[in-house]
Order: sequence, then C-alpha cells, then structure tokens
Amino acid sequence: MDIAGEFVFDLPQETVWEVLRDPRALASIIPMVMDVKQITDNQYTGSIFFRVGSVAGTFQGKIELFNIQEPNSYDIKVQGSSSVGQATINAHMHLESQDNRTTMFYHGNIHFGGRIASVGSRLLEVSTRTIIQQSFETLSRYLTVKYKKS
Repeated sequence: MDIAGEFVFDLPQETVWEVLRDPRALASIIPMVMDVKQITDNQYTGSIFFRVGSVAGTFQGKIELFNIQEPNSYDIKVQGSSSVGQATINAHMHLESQDNRTTMFYHGNIHFGGRIASVGSRLLEVSTRTIIQQSFETLSRYLTVKYKKS
C-alpha cells in the first residue's frame, strides 16, 4: 500500500524537527504505541498494538532513520512482527518552512504479511490512514501546548 500526504504545523521547522527526533514524544503521540526505546542515534525499538477488523496483535519492531538532512528530511524504515503477521514501512519525510509555519510532506509504502494481510487491503488502508491522521493531529496539539506562546 502506498501512502503520501502533507500536514501543516503552526510552529517553526526547528521545533517540529526536534520533536520528530524525540522517541518519548513520538511514543506519546502515535495511537496505541506502548513504548519506544532509543538504541543508537538513529535506531529505535518499540511496540504498537494494531487492530484491523477482527485481527489484532502487538507488533514488536525496529525503527531506523537514514539519509538524515537535519533539520529538513529523513528516510525511515520500520519492521515489525507479531503473532498475527508482519509489517514493513519504507518512507521519506521532509519539512518545508514558510512564515513561521512548517509543512511536513511524506510518501512511502507499507507491506503487510501473514494473517493481518488476510483482512483485506481496503480495511488495512483505512486503519493505517486513520492512525497517520490521528498521529499528526496529536503531534500538532502536543507542539502547540509545549511550544506555542500565548
């Protein structure tokens, strides 16, 4: 499944970049993430509970950032597995700043395997896009509360 989109944050690019590199912040923002631990500067492990239809499982995985162009962009690879299957994400994210606002652009692909893939691509797509949208909305609220001055 291919993914692509953009999201606008009402804060400077450096602030958005800082949070996108903070595993504790990301763990609190992404729905159903149970933990994220930093292994090296650009590698993390974590777990996320994922439900699609009647199939649900806790995926344990590895996250790697590469081709990092601070504070503009990076590529990300996520590999996870659970008792209900596997998921691999390869994506690129870049930020653009304009008038003290930051637009995040992203594109990539997600591949599901195992029993979770049997629920069908339409259900997987809806669930994945919902998680992505909720994550960006929560990130925006987090940034506003933590960094925005009244």
